[in-house]
Amino acid sequence: MSTKSEAISIVHASHDHFFKKVMMDTRVAREFFETHLPTDLLRIMDLSQMQLISGSFIDDLHKETIADILFTTTIQDHLTYLHLIVEHQSTPDELMPFRILKYTCNIIDKHIKGTKNKTIPLIIPIVVYHGKDPWSYSTDIKEMVDAPSHLIETYFLKPFKLIDLNKIADETIRERNLVRDCRIYLKTYIQ
Repeated sequence: MSTKSEAISIVHASHDHFFKKVMMDTRVAREFFETHLPTDLLRIMDLSQMQLISGSFIDDLHKETIADILFTTTIQDHLTYLHLIVEHQSTPDELMPFRILKYTCNIIDKHIKGTKNKTIPLIIPIVVYHGKDPWSYSTDIKEMVDAPSHLIETYFLKPFKLIDLNKIADETIRERNLVRDCRIYLKTYIQ
């Protein structure tokens, strides 16, 4: 005899499978996106170009993360991915914004490897949650960062600071002892 948690797991798996199966019909998926995407986005998105992409994405740790349902379409002639994640947990996941970031990076990695492109597409993640408790956590990864909000807005997920040694005069490098500091670092940490 199965336990209550096993029965709930079967129901969630069935719901997940049914939803995925239905969403693989691009007509149904198009209607879903027309209902749930913001109007300003729909005005510039060409859902008639939407195509279903199948597959899973392997992250750097060689653990599989499944892109539940992934579509491509275009926004003003630019490739765009619509990533639909069916969340079948029974409780909200506080780490979902981080998971979405990982999934997004996996999609980008797969895209770059598959196309040899040096640009990355826009990815619009959508999470469909059907747990019994209301969703109570943020959907914004910035709210997960433990730092003052002005620093998060200024530095988190922003362009990185580049120190181009080719643009610093050799004299300046010698004056500031950058070479010496690098050598000390290398001797200390790479032994």
